[in-house]
Amino acid sequence: MVDVLMKSSESCVKGYWKGISTAYPGLFIDVESQTILLNKDRANRVALVSAGGAGHEPFGAGYVGENMLTAFIGGALFAAPTAGRISTALLNIAKLNKGGILAVIMNNTSDMLMFGLAIETVRVKGVQIESILVADDVAHLDADIKNGYLSRRGLSGSVLMFKILGALSKNGRSLKEMVLEARCINCRTCSMGIGMRPCKYPGHNQTMWMLDETSVEVGIGLHGEAGLGRLQGVSTTDLVRVILSQMMRIFVVKPGDDIVLLVNNLGSCNEMEMYTLAYELEQQITSKGINVLRTYVGHFLSTLDTKGANITLLNISGREDWLRFLDQETEAYAWPVTRLSRINDKIPKALTSLEVDDKLPEVDSMVLTEREGNTFKSTILAVCRQLREEKDKLNKLDSESGDGDTGNAHLSLADAFQNNIGNIPVRNLGMGFLIMSKLAENCGGNTSAALYSLMLLGASKSATDWASAWIGAVEMLRKYTIADVGDRSYARCPHPSLLGVRFVFERIWGRELAKSVELCSGQSHRRM
Repeated sequence: MVDVLMKSSESCVKGYWKGISTAYPGLFIDVESQTILLNKDRANRVALVSAGGAGHEPFGAGYVGENMLTAFIGGALFAAPTAGRISTALLNIAKLNKGGILAVIMNNTSDMLMFGLAIETVRVKGVQIESILVADDVAHLDADIKNGYLSRRGLSGSVLMFKILGALSKNGRSLKEMVLEARCINCRTCSMGIGMRPCKYPGHNQTMWMLDETSVEVGIGLHGEAGLGRLQGVSTTDLVRVILSQMMRIFVVKPGDDIVLLVNNLGSCNEMEMYTLAYELEQQITSKGINVLRTYVGHFLSTLDTKGANITLLNISGREDWLRFLDQETEAYAWPVTRLSRINDKIPKALTSLEVDDKLPEVDSMVLTEREGNTFKSTILAVCRQLREEKDKLNKLDSESGDGDTGNAHLSLADAFQNNIGNIPVRNLGMGFLIMSKLAENCGGNTSAALYSLMLLGASKSATDWASAWIGAVEMLRKYTIADVGDRSYARCPHPSLLGVRFVFERIWGRELAKSVELCSGQSHRRM
């Protein structure tokens, strides 16, 4: 596959920094050094700074803003920025933040070494600076016991730390206080990653790691580091059960505690997958008697286009201030949380549930004789049988210019009409059409269901005779579609069918009624 936008790692990283400098001119962004910072004098406040390699966007440039990071320094793809870049940024940041600097470092060897060298460099020049290591990955529990934080990599828990510490900075807390709070956040946070498809390096077909299509890697790191193992053909419920089982072995939590849940998209999971995962996580967590007070879902910390997720839990029991800091608004463009992410008890709820009005309106209608009603019923059932027999043929025809599901859609309609034939008042033509319209409407969101539902609704409103019913059906459809004769859409078909109806009516009922059909047909066509 040709990758037009990401031909090489160098060009895409540089392009990213140029792009955000265009999109966010309110921030100071130096494209060459890949440095982004709040461009204002923050007096005696503490600056919150982080750094890291590219490929994890929106981390961390997207979190620069009041109430989050003060600055971020980016590196090459999956590589830490040089100590020189970091120290240059720190020296400039110190001039605007007289309260000192707190460096938030991901537990990654190159990040730690480069940041460490930069910290020592600026300390010699009089900069007051401390650091905290983010180590929220709990995948390798056994290794933790032997090696402490060595194998606990920094994952998406860092984003929650940015948010809480950023608010502390905004509120004027001291550097010492912020270091203590950061350590406390670390102890109360745990994360774990899952991977379903590896990313590809920009400009190459080479993948970062190997995984077959039916497997899920549990406990994977941001750079494809091996996790706990691989599961095959597992359901969402079982996958979440495995994840939480491992996390709860080290996460300090008990029934009755309050937590925050963050579900991070590693790259290419779609929204349905992410929110399905979030819902299952919340259900299983609450079943353990633990209260989930906030659930955050989105792109927080990616690995290019990896298909996977990070799950982060933060225990906020007894720390209502942390929850308040998480709720505070921020200028950072990548923080997706809004006021709607929480319940506001001060605003009364206008609705608790949706009202459903199933009452059908009365319609003026032609009443059929018993014999005519039976004929109408037999006709409906005959059409249903024919649609069932022609399902595959209709699908094949549709696949030549559509998505190949027309036969299936018509089968759903046929089943709905046949299964409810006893509920269709076949002698009351208007009510019969109206109930059939409702049955078609409930067949799903496909085009066929909507088309027939609209036409049957139009027919029900004009069912004083068969001719008027058909005209009403076509008029209703023409009201809500722009398809016309000659277009590649079967929504155009009912209009020319009026000509066929005119011929039949002329033969059976005479020229005057046929002319009325022709007149309505012409008006419908001219209106478009």
